[in-house]
Amino acid sequence: MLNWKACKKHAHEAMTATFEVILPGLDERRAASVAQACFDELDRVESEISSWQEGSEIHMINKAPAGQATPVSMSTLTCLSVAKRMHVATRGAFDVTVGPLLAIWRTKGGQSRTPSGKDIAHALALCGIEHLDIDLETHTVSKNAAGVRIDLGGIGKGFAVDEMARLLREEYDITQFLINGGSSTVRVGSAPCELGAGGDTRLVNQALSGSGFGVKGAHIIDPRSGKPVEPSARHAWAIAPTAAEADALSTAFIVLSAKEIQQLCRRQAGFGAKLALGKKRYRSFGSWPN
Repeated sequence: MLNWKACKKHAHEAMTATFEVILPGLDERRAASVAQACFDELDRVESEISSWQEGSEIHMINKAPAGQATPVSMSTLTCLSVAKRMHVATRGAFDVTVGPLLAIWRTKGGQSRTPSGKDIAHALALCGIEHLDIDLETHTVSKNAAGVRIDLGGIGKGFAVDEMARLLREEYDITQFLINGGSSTVRVGSAPCELGAGGDTRLVNQALSGSGFGVKGAHIIDPRSGKPVEPSARHAWAIAPTAAEADALSTAFIVLSAKEIQQLCRRQAGFGAKLALGKKRYRSFGSWPN
């Protein structure tokens, strides 16, 4: 097994996080050049799927009136398609249209607030992937109601990691790599790597993502109820074939019950989960490696 800690890391700031690329087996000059190509790809993806960058495709979709089709790139189309699939797989626990709910639980200044039941009901009516028409033939996306807002914060970093991995494989024929997206989502290529996630976890051609109250703060909204999840010591890690899937799953695992997580991992081959339940107590599901 490679000594990943001894390998040189190449780092880049994007999506309010530090991304790292490790390319074992390449000389330093070649590794630096390939890593820079990965970071250029990362910047391109961010410019298209960011919810906050003026002129991004997601920003334009959010600003567009209901019923207006917005032309988008293949990256945005693919990311939203994966988000839709994960919304269905988690039965609504992962939802990129949760924006209206996030907005009502905070003031414009970012402070916590408690909305009325009427506000929650109104926001819930604007949430759900069924409000998006993702047209794969015309490469357009439209909303069916005013006020629907897309936020890819729960899947965007993972998707960017996948696009970097795709570039390495397709353009450079590189299969041995480790890509770290903000220390919360990691994708490993064909060289085995052990990562800490409630103990050592061995990955090969897989992705790992983690979520928890200590990472994202205490205001985690359950898209199904429209209300915050009770703060707890729980941390969740997800394993999946791709970083986007793992990113979405770890977000969903915070709001799903242990029984729901177990059922999800049984339904979907290649998905695994590990929960930290406090006081060094862990429980794993699905394809999580022993």
